Amino acid sequence: MVAGLVVTGALFSTASAQASTSPNFTTHKDIAVTVRESSSFWDNVAMLAQGIGTVTHRDPQGNVVIRLFEGVSYVDAMERLEGRANVVKAEPIAPQAPIFLQIRSVKGLRNAIEEYRETYAEYREALGEEEEEKGGKEEGEEGDETPGLDYIESYLQYMEIRAYPADDWDGSAYYDWARTYIAQQNNKYEGFIGENRDKQVRLAGPGFNPNFQGAAAPNWTFIGGTDINAPYRIYFGLSPVNGRVNAVAFHPTNPNTFLAGGAEGGVWRTTDAGVNWTPLGDAWPTMGVNALAYKPNDPNVILVGTGDLNGGAKPGIGIMRSADGGTTWTSTGTGVFGSARIRRISFDPDNNNIVYATTATGNVVRSTDAGATWNVAFANSQRWTELAVGAPRSGGRNIWAGAGGSGISPVLFRSQDQGATWTAITLPGTGTGNIGVAASPVNPDTVYVMRTGDRQIYKSINAGATWTNTTTTFPNGSSNYNWSQSWYDWYLRCSSRPTASGNDDVLYAGLIDIVQSVDGGASWRSIGGGKNSSGVWQAAYTNSAIVHQDNHDVAVDPNNPNRILVGTDGGVYLLTFNDGTSSTQTDDTITYGNLNRRLGVTQFYRISQHPTNRNYVKGGTQDNSTPHSFGNLADWANIGAGDGAGNAINPFNINQQYNSSQGQNIYATTNGYGSQTTIASGGSTFTGQSSIPFIGLLRLDPNNGQYLYANTSSLNRFNRATGTWTLQLGGRALDTSSINSIAIAPGNSNRILVGGDGRIEMSTDFGVSFARIDRQGQANGLPNRVVTEIAFHPTNQQDVVVTLSSSGTQHVYRCTNIDAATPVWTPVGNGLPDIPANSIVRHPDDPNNTWYVAMDVGVWMTKNGGATWTDITTPRGLPRVRVDELVINGVTRQLTAGTFGRGMWQLEIEPYILNTLSAVPNPVVGGNTSVATLTLKRPAPTGGLVVNLADNSPLISVPATVTVAAGATSANFNITTTSDPADYNGTITAEYLGDEIQMNLNVLGEPLLVPATATLFNYTLESGTLNDLRLSDDVRYSVKTINMENGTPTITFTYVAPAGAISGLTYRHEFRSDIEKTNCRLDVWNWNTNQWELLFLQGSPISDVVRTGSLNVATHMNSSTREIRTRISSTRNSRRVVRPLMEFDTATIQVIR
Repeated sequence: MVAGLVVTGALFSTASAQASTSPNFTTHKDIAVTVRESSSFWDNVAMLAQGIGTVTHRDPQGNVVIRLFEGVSYVDAMERLEGRANVVKAEPIAPQAPIFLQIRSVKGLRNAIEEYRETYAEYREALGEEEEEKGGKEEGEEGDETPGLDYIESYLQYMEIRAYPADDWDGSAYYDWARTYIAQQNNKYEGFIGENRDKQVRLAGPGFNPNFQGAAAPNWTFIGGTDINAPYRIYFGLSPVNGRVNAVAFHPTNPNTFLAGGAEGGVWRTTDAGVNWTPLGDAWPTMGVNALAYKPNDPNVILVGTGDLNGGAKPGIGIMRSADGGTTWTSTGTGVFGSARIRRISFDPDNNNIVYATTATGNVVRSTDAGATWNVAFANSQRWTELAVGAPRSGGRNIWAGAGGSGISPVLFRSQDQGATWTAITLPGTGTGNIGVAASPVNPDTVYVMRTGDRQIYKSINAGATWTNTTTTFPNGSSNYNWSQSWYDWYLRCSSRPTASGNDDVLYAGLIDIVQSVDGGASWRSIGGGKNSSGVWQAAYTNSAIVHQDNHDVAVDPNNPNRILVGTDGGVYLLTFNDGTSSTQTDDTITYGNLNRRLGVTQFYRISQHPTNRNYVKGGTQDNSTPHSFGNLADWANIGAGDGAGNAINPFNINQQYNSSQGQNIYATTNGYGSQTTIASGGSTFTGQSSIPFIGLLRLDPNNGQYLYANTSSLNRFNRATGTWTLQLGGRALDTSSINSIAIAPGNSNRILVGGDGRIEMSTDFGVSFARIDRQGQANGLPNRVVTEIAFHPTNQQDVVVTLSSSGTQHVYRCTNIDAATPVWTPVGNGLPDIPANSIVRHPDDPNNTWYVAMDVGVWMTKNGGATWTDITTPRGLPRVRVDELVINGVTRQLTAGTFGRGMWQLEIEPYILNTLSAVPNPVVGGNTSVATLTLKRPAPTGGLVVNLADNSPLISVPATVTVAAGATSANFNITTTSDPADYNGTITAEYLGDEIQMNLNVLGEPLLVPATATLFNYTLESGTLNDLRLSDDVRYSVKTINMENGTPTITFTYVAPAGAISGLTYRHEFRSDIEKTNCRLDVWNWNTNQWELLFLQGSPISDVVRTGSLNVATHMNSSTREIRTRISSTRNSRRVVRPLMEFDTATIQVIR
């Protein structure tokens, strides 16, 4: 097409905008033909394609595109065409990849990738480029030379592992779990079911931290990558790099406040223009983010579209909404959106309570209350990915919504009444695929459309009535490399700039590179690499790269249209366009700001750790190579290339390390990366082996560090001493696809286990032979799921635990007799989410019982061999993110987690240094002290060990801490008890960094003896029962003398002591002071002298009085009948007609055993 040509849809023979077909994932082969014009051109053009294909495009300038029939090669078609007299030139067009992420079938995705790869190889052959790649791949991009496949091959591996044994993985398990999780946090499960699915549920923001069972439990700490250096400039741009960012947004009024949404990294905010970043939604059940929007007139209202549409992995959970600037969040629209991934969110500029949203599945959706509730605005089920709001116009702004798909002609609809009604717009072009839409901010009826299937951008200045192709000067890259991944990264946005004649539209097209037009599409330039010294603009896929390639989103500053934020596979960038002379573009410049230094959204696949230095870690990442801290967590180097994969550090000699890139390209260093050499080159090394994984696995022999194991469908071993490989151990493939787990028994290098698709193979002879031990599908066997990790007991080779992927079964199994003829596999994952498990490690101090499991939604631990599990993700400060690998280190006491979207984290593992807790005496009589002894499993470190103490009874008291002196293994402390009439017990807990041990202390009560008989002269027994007296009673019991005229009134009590040895007796007497009292005398009967003995005298009390006296067991208790007698007498002898009172509350005897 020629720039400036105005055409209608009919010329391009496109289908009606309303029409939609089922997705088609075929890779088509097209040839561009230039034909000499003649009077019979239109009649002859169809003849050109006869027998080889069909004409899909033609224009008056003699340009024709022919789509070849299946089975017709590029070379054959070109030879045929170039022999025609009226053909000037015939050239193959680089094949367009289908929208891979729409394919739910594993087999279908694998076939589509292979078809595209074969078609591209045929295309290169037609160009005569079999031996040389010209699509932008250079040093560092080892492996597959077919452009556009890097991410999808890792995604295929992700799907294969989770889908097996099924053929599809739709991610519904994540959505179901997310609904349950939110309901549990808010106790509002009804908000997701039945007719109430739109109820709002709230999750706290950064400070969310549900209670964790245990005192002073350690929390996770983010360790990086921070300030990650790019391995080289081409593709990666300038340092630092970080991870994939799907969405960006400017604050409506504060120029230094931005938002960024990680692909699986959650929402981040900066208030200082990207110097520092703070995560806002770590309590959400998913970290997938694909859209962001501030409410223009109230920036406290933030809307976040969930799910990872660009990457396809995680489904959405509706739109998360905050009304307080990100402190708390509400999940909204779940009934409308379901699990759809949200692609775009736009507030209506004229009424900020109206919001529009598009999703990858479903309809166009609208809110009229600023995102609090949502309704379908346009019920037309499409893959709606684009949304744009035009400039003000009479009759209402143009609201544009676009949808596309693999093998589907894109559609465009327009609303001019704020989304109430929609009109179909006929599009130019013929290609299928994704669509991008941008509306001019200054010209109400100007709209731009990107059609990735045509690799073209069209412009309309009359609201879609006619269109102009703008892409004649578009920098497509060699073999259309810039468009090669437009199934994964594509967008189109429009800003503006002032000129002498008014305002011109400034367009930004995001593909592999970011491309800019400052004149409304009349001309284009790549800007990912800035201007070189000659004033020529460079792309991100050149050695001048500044911005990381693979662009996913762009935002325009609402207060300065020359500032844009860009989200890429490598993080966030701030670009400021410095407009030069309005009449020329030669003096235009762009200022580039890299905002990735303190962002934390790196996507780690595999990690490894130094044996003694907790800060020395590295890991393979998605599209950002292999970051390496080298002990400095504030400044990470990068040692690899392409996509980082398996890696290892020799614990016996840390100068010997390994890393790899996609497709099992493996590198080794013997001098701590002073230099490194290639020791494997994918299929060239692992010849004859199928299923070479995109993200490979490396495992070092833990017993000597000499042998490195690498996976394909077979197991391969590298001998560091000889520098050679032993391929295909056991002489055969050990899995139907790639092996997914490798474990070598500690202490025995001959015993090797590998796990794959529903199977575990074991060798006991150093890999000479293997035999299956999984007993898949049998009683006490493993279910048919991918075995993602195997962990040996460090001292018992018969004991292994394994993790399983997929859903519909338990995810952790244990076997303690792997050498048995029929090994028994026991499920020990009850209570874990029904979500894929990826990794498991055993605690070095307690491998029998304490394990940690990494899952797609966080980390869980058990302290009882899998009987119960505790979520240690958000309760311990780790975001709710997919965790791909765990590494545990007993020396540094660290558990390290490699997350896919939130970088690398460490948790100080519960040390299990506490050994026993005991007390003497136990049982102890209440009121006495018991001496407790705490012992350790090993001597206390320098400075001593301060252990926290606690009890659970108000009648027991322990000190807050006890200190075990440095080098000692025990310490004592006192337990104080309180007297009580009844027996009781309490639990004493000792805790150190989450490691807890407990003991039970039994306390014997001092029973109260109640009187067996009571004889008295002239008395009245008031309310209450003497036989029920207890020290804890609140009810007062009284005895009153009412006739004092006949001598001294006396009350005599007889008690009977219980059986058993008694060491002491205490008499307790309580007097009240609230009424007039007479003086009292208390006596006790001496069984040896047969007479009363004075115990104490009590005058009329002014206040309540408790008197106690000790009794002599030998003289005051009858040795045979065990009787004890007491009496209380009035010491006032009145013969007058008066009625003095003698009153007491309790008269009891306590027995001391």
